[in-house]
Amino acid sequence: MAKPTKQQEQSTSPLDAAFVAATGKSVGATVTSWEQGGDWTAVARALDAVAQHGGAVMLGRTRDGGQLTVGIYLKGDKTTHYFDNTEQALTYLDAVGNIAGAL
Repeated sequence: MAKPTKQQEQSTSPLDAAFVAATGKSVGATVTSWEQGGDWTAVARALDAVAQHGGAVMLGRTRDGGQLTVGIYLKGDKTTHYFDNTEQALTYLDAVGNIAGAL
């Protein structure tokens, strides 16, 4: 396993420390992050739309950190989609929020 960089060792984020310890990968260098800009109101709309139908939304990233994930739990089913960047994920969540009646 690769040794963490000084920046990673000095990180105040326990999640970054856990990620580095588990994978040996640099957080932020080759890892896709949810910290990018975008229309974050899409997240609230999607959460509201899915929750109104008894479901849940889970945001994450793949184990290797290369892609963002959006999991939708609804009516006993789980659907997970993978995205290369925040813009794609937010566009998807915007669409989920807009199709609330079809859920």
